[in-house]
Amino acid sequence: MRAEPKILDVAQALGINLKGKMAHCINPNHPDTHPSLMFSPQYNRFKCFSCGIHGNVYELVKQYLNIDFKGALEWLRQNNFVERESHYSKKTSVASSDLKHEKKTIKPVFPDANDMEIYDEFIHSLSIEGQGREYLLNRGFTNQTIMLYQLKYLDNPVKSFLEIKRKFGLKKLEHAGLVCRGKFVFHQQCIVIPFWDENIYYIQARNLSNKPKIYNLVGKTKPIYNFRCIDNKIVWLTEGVFDALSLLQVGIPAMAILGTSINDYYIKFFEGKNVILFLDFDASGQRAIDILAKKISGAKIYILKKETLDGNDPNEIVTELMDKSKQRTSSGQWS
Repeated sequence: MRAEPKILDVAQALGINLKGKMAHCINPNHPDTHPSLMFSPQYNRFKCFSCGIHGNVYELVKQYLNIDFKGALEWLRQNNFVERESHYSKKTSVASSDLKHEKKTIKPVFPDANDMEIYDEFIHSLSIEGQGREYLLNRGFTNQTIMLYQLKYLDNPVKSFLEIKRKFGLKKLEHAGLVCRGKFVFHQQCIVIPFWDENIYYIQARNLSNKPKIYNLVGKTKPIYNFRCIDNKIVWLTEGVFDALSLLQVGIPAMAILGTSINDYYIKFFEGKNVILFLDFDASGQRAIDILAKKISGAKIYILKKETLDGNDPNEIVTELMDKSKQRTSSGQWS
């Protein structure tokens, strides 16, 4: 799986005159006499501390060349920053006949280019100030985590819906899963979470107060959040995105399955991995453990209770866990 293009490399290819990690702002409406645009190689983002424009490599290309998302994606492809087929493409899909488990049709997990353009536009129309940032900080997330994972706050759902509907139309929004029966899926104030590899391929939102707590796209198969960390030998699986983000914040390669099961598309990628199931130990979590232990049969499975991490080093706990060989046996029981 190819990593996101390095933002300084993209900036140089665009012809931006870099002075270290700084440059003059690329916003044509901002006459920048002193370099105020800063690049963050660590987080692969840019931000102008004068006019406020910011974003990832795709947004940088869009802003600098004054083109849309599709145009930016094509420019990155032409300049060999992005492969023609990303990890989330038909090229890498797995046929059900190739799997060792039960044969059934694998639902598609890939959006098309139109959907991804809508997701990109929607995410970059939002910010993370005020109540949204305060909520995340109170949950223990740092500003660095908020920036790195592009967490956003939907403050005015009606306004955002009207703006995106005006640009793309109701039919395209329905296809993208953002509208159901004429109603905007994210219809209340919420934290908006983009799922991205080379592109934004899914969006989930977390309601700040009312039920339901989680909003998912309608008619779209739920993917795994942060699946790109599958390249690690040890991976952690959580039920929810916030649990995964809490682990990622302390350097643990974590993914979220968005529930208690996992789409068959992903199974083959776990073969030979050490998988830590970091799930709630309620009825739902226990069901998830049983399901995952059976489906991810090609991996070594370890169970870790959330409370075990309280005040302890996660890496030390995992080492101890593996030393005790708390893994699934061929009989389907736990040793």
